[in-house]
Amino acid sequence: MVAVRSWPRLRAATRRCSLLLLGTGLALHAAAPAILRRAFRVNRVRHDEGLPGDTIWIQGRRGKRLAARYLLPTHGDPQGVVLVMHGWSSSSRDMLEAAGSLNRAGFGALLVDARCHGDSDDDDLASMPRFAEDIESALHWLEHHRGVNPRNVVLLGHSVGAGAALLAARGYRVAGVIAVACMAHPREMMQASMARAGIPRPLVRYVLWRVQRILGQRFDDFAPVNTIRDISCPVLIVHGDEDTTVPLSDAHRLERVAGDRARLLVVRGADHRSREAFLQHATEITAFVRSCY
Repeated sequence: MVAVRSWPRLRAATRRCSLLLLGTGLALHAAAPAILRRAFRVNRVRHDEGLPGDTIWIQGRRGKRLAARYLLPTHGDPQGVVLVMHGWSSSSRDMLEAAGSLNRAGFGALLVDARCHGDSDDDDLASMPRFAEDIESALHWLEHHRGVNPRNVVLLGHSVGAGAALLAARGYRVAGVIAVACMAHPREMMQASMARAGIPRPLVRYVLWRVQRILGQRFDDFAPVNTIRDISCPVLIVHGDEDTTVPLSDAHRLERVAGDRARLLVVRGADHRSREAFLQHATEITAFVRSCY
């Protein structure tokens, strides 16, 4: 009799618990975009004094301005132009060694800060597709303000900037791409990162699905392992053998997919943010750029 009398109360309690869980789930689902945007917020590093050249303002997408520096060779006209894009939570300052070695070799260099980075305007979010849009805006500026044909531009990017360079090269006919520390697939990288943090698999799947909804694109649409198949220009893949952020296996995978159009340059002892690549291999990298023209 006690069990029978308790049954209505148990059902009511169960119903209240279910409604509470449903309400909590719906609230978290509604708040997810704001939570994820906050989680992926860029730790902006603004420039201090001492950068070479004057700041150039390039009109970007969504009415945002991009800060850039255009460096010309000390002697003579540039043999070509290299458009340089940094990685996540970085800025063009971190690419000065790369630009400087190519500049000294006789090439012009346009260093660009992506939205939400360096001195460029802020935006609601940053992503690999947004980086690619900023590269395209810089190519447009070169063409209309310096008379440089995009076919005479080599794109150089680091990490997310490297993936963005490959994505931009799919839409623009450029002379070549140098992809430094480039991931093969953003979904796989995010999965591995969240797994290391101990995030449960169901939540990982939800986060990945939600991020794609926020971006308005599937990861497959801009994954470097896919975009590198669709470009016809030569690609130099530069990767450190001690990179623990993006494993060297990603570079080998990109090289296999690209086939004869790509060459892999492994930098011994270099990690993900190591800048020694351009000091140790400046001659090889310069030779690649020269071969693109």
